[in-house]
Amino acid sequence: MSQPNPTTSRQGFTLVELLVVTAIIIVLALFSFVGLRKLMLTAHKTESLNNIRALSSLSIASATDNNGNFPEIHSPANSTAPYWFSREFREEHELTRAQCYSSANRCWKRTGMDICNPRDLWDWADGVSSVWGYVCLVNDNGWADSGDFVQPDNWASIRQQVSVGRNVRWVPEKIGQDVAYPILWMDLTRIWNGGIVGNFMKDDTKPLGTHVGYLDGHIEWVRGDDMKERFRGSATLLW
Repeated sequence: MSQPNPTTSRQGFTLVELLVVTAIIIVLALFSFVGLRKLMLTAHKTESLNNIRALSSLSIASATDNNGNFPEIHSPANSTAPYWFSREFREEHELTRAQCYSSANRCWKRTGMDICNPRDLWDWADGVSSVWGYVCLVNDNGWADSGDFVQPDNWASIRQQVSVGRNVRWVPEKIGQDVAYPILWMDLTRIWNGGIVGNFMKDDTKPLGTHVGYLDGHIEWVRGDDMKERFRGSATLLW
C-alpha cells in the first residue's frame, strides 16, 4: 500500500489564503458592529420617546389639575436653564432616574451621574435641584424671560397671535396658549460654555437628532441636519 509523499503533502494555509480568511472575518465583524449600533440606536430612541411621552402626559395632567396652568416644574434655584428641575416636583410625582435620563447620552448616565465631569446630577449639591437629560420648555419660573429666542420658520403667520404688546409668548405657561414654540419636552441637546452635551450625538460636535414633544401630544424625531437653534442664553444654547 502506497504512502503519501511527505514532500508533496499540504502543510497548512498559504499566505494568500490566510489574508483572504482574515479579510472575511473583518468584513463580518464590521457588519455585526454596524448592525449592533443600529439596534442600540433604535432601542435608545424608543426609550427617549417613551420618557418624553410620559413626562408630557404628567405635565399636562398636572396643569389640568391647576386650571390649565403648568405647576413649577423647574428648579427655583436656577432660572436660566430649562433642564434644571425641582426635586419637590420629582418626588411629588415619584419619578425615577430611568425616566429622567437617556441611555443614549455618553456623559449623563441613567444613574444620575455625569461621568465626563464627575458630579451628581440627580441630587444636586444645592439640596433642591435635579439636572435631567431632558428639557422642558414650560416657562414656569421665568427662565425664558432672559435670553434670545430665534424666530420660528412660520413667524410671519403667527406673529400677531403670539405677541402681547411688545412681548412675545415664546414658550407655554399654560395649556391652550398661543406660543411661538408649542413644545413641551425634548431630548437634551444644548451647548454650554462652548461644549455640547446631548442625548443623541453623531460625534463630539454634531447632534444626530432629537425628539421633540409638542403641546398637542405628538412627538417628532428631528434629524441633526434639520435641527435649528431655538434659544440663546448667557451660557446656554438650545437647539
